Amino acid sequence: MKKNKVAATAAKIKETFQYFDYRIFIVYLLLMTIGVIAVYSASSEILLIHGFKATVYGQKQLLYAFFGVLICLACYSINLDYLRRGKLLLWLLVIVAGLLVYVRLFGQAVNGAKGWINLGPINIQPLELAKLV
Repeated sequence: MKKNKVAATAAKIKETFQYFDYRIFIVYLLLMTIGVIAVYSASSEILLIHGFKATVYGQKQLLYAFFGVLICLACYSINLDYLRRGKLLLWLLVIVAGLLVYVRLFGQAVNGAKGWINLGPINIQPLELAKLV
């Protein structure tokens, strides 16, 4: 019974990534790796001068890159029929509009721009989500 579930899951993953363009994904991973190395090399000396660990920004960038790959793979596996129906788009518009109203009323100012939502360790700028929607 357990083998059938594993085989079914493997078949579904294989079907989902049947038309996956590995060449583009490899180039994406290469550019992402160059970006992580660039952030580390550009920030390590400055962090050492100020008494911090040299790898702080490099580790953050690597974490963001990892989440970027996960988001990329998740977006690839979305069935486009859901997007064509328009219901999902309508919900996304409602959510983003609500976030924009929240930012207008309660948003935090970062570098003089009042457009951020503080979620503890990260800040979100809903305007960027609105551009995607």
